Amino acid sequence: TEDTSILNSYADGAYVADYARGAMSVMVQTGIVQGSGGMLEPGRIMTRAEMAVALARALTLKHPTRRPPRRETAPRFPGAAFCPSRAIGAGTGIREEKE
Repeated sequence: TEDTSILNSYADGAYVADYARGAMSVMVQTGIVQGSGGMLEPGRIMTRAEMAVALARALTLKHPTRRPPRRETAPRFPGAAFCPSRAIGAGTGIREEKE
């Protein structure tokens, strides 16, 4: 299990639902979620802008134990040349529907 003690540094950290405590603590530890005014506001719905910022932070994380897929093993698709290397292979396992 994850160490969720970092949530205690927020005034409302105790209000993070039990099922979400592990994920929320990881997001706080990695800087994906930073809170505002010493609060996480776990009962509030994120705005689109807040979600976009959190997603951008998550996508730019450097994970020490995961390597991006090798380009030659990743499936090819139209526009792959314009896709960031970290995104190549992200859709592995998604089937393409034939018409």
